Amino acid sequence: MDTGIITDVATVVAMIITITTTTTMGAATIITTAMIMIIIITSTTTLTTMNTTAAVISTTLINTMMITHASTIMKVSMTTTTVHTTIEGKVSMPRRTEQRDAIRDVFQETDRPLNAQEVLEFAQEQVPGIGIATVYRNIKALIAEGWIVSVDLPNEPSRYELADLDHHHHFQCTTCQRVFDVPGCTHGLASSAPAGFEVEHHEVLLYGTCPDCTDEAIV
Repeated sequence: MDTGIITDVATVVAMIITITTTTTMGAATIITTAMIMIIIITSTTTLTTMNTTAAVISTTLINTMMITHASTIMKVSMTTTTVHTTIEGKVSMPRRTEQRDAIRDVFQETDRPLNAQEVLEFAQEQVPGIGIATVYRNIKALIAEGWIVSVDLPNEPSRYELADLDHHHHFQCTTCQRVFDVPGCTHGLASSAPAGFEVEHHEVLLYGTCPDCTDEAIV
């Protein structure tokens, strides 16, 4: 039997008894200290080589302390449970579902590509507390699902639209910077490529003024 282990454990037990009877340290702190000390000692050897008597004394001491301070421990446990419940309530699945549904509704009800800020502004009409980080997180998830795709314009932040739309192009208003869908496609573009070039896909972007901005300019 390892006499060094017996001595170490006995020393720890003596130290804990002294702390318990002479200090004003809180119950939770005492219990935590006791458990850390015992774990440190027991982690240096296997259970089969530990001194059984020392282990029993250590366990009994912790149990006695827990019984003595049962009221305090229960209060700490109840407080911890309350805080945990409160935190869980703030990030619960129904809340996340509500946010995701609001963002889906935005894309389904808006017939043009939207950037993250636009998605945020529309989504806040349904969920006022939603933030830009949540919008970005959900956009990333919806792209991964293949539900939306990105619309990337030169020198512009990414915009997003439903993935199941027919092939189309886009129009950007140079006044309000909004982007709109242009239904259909211009035919014959492939034949415009130089000889020897093979066209795989194409994008057409039109620039001008949208009806809203045109009306405002007239007024």
